[in-house]
Amino acid sequence: MTKQEKLNMIKQAIAAIAQDPKLDPKAKERGMKSLKDAYRRHSQALN
Repeated sequence: MTKQEKLNMIKQAIAAIAQDPKLDPKAKERGMKSLKDAYRRHSQALN
């Protein structure tokens, strides 16, 4: 899997979590934080 594919996968996961109305707000916050951290790591590795 390329770095660009990983970034796209992370973006899709962020969108899915953000759009899920049934997800517990605390779980959503934890998931978003982890995914944003991963996105930053992978996007810096691209540059």
